[in-house]
Amino acid sequence: MSKNRGMLTDNIREKASQFLKREITQKELRLYPYIDYSIKNACNGWDYNKMDTEEIRILNQLYKENHLICASEKVKMV
Repeated sequence: MSKNRGMLTDNIREKASQFLKREITQKELRLYPYIDYSIKNACNGWDYNKMDTEEIRILNQLYKENHLICASEKVKMV
């Protein structure tokens, strides 16, 4: 296992900046596996009771930036 796994490295910062057109935080980076799990396992979204306000703010930001598309039947990440 890589010692940098889950760490916000310069390479990750650069890729995120190119894709999202903004900087990301360590917290946002660590939220992506949960988003991925929820989408792949047909969880119909996320459990807000398991999230703190910062994580909810990040999800809302991704939605506003059109990186998450939420519909009643599914969630897509683009």
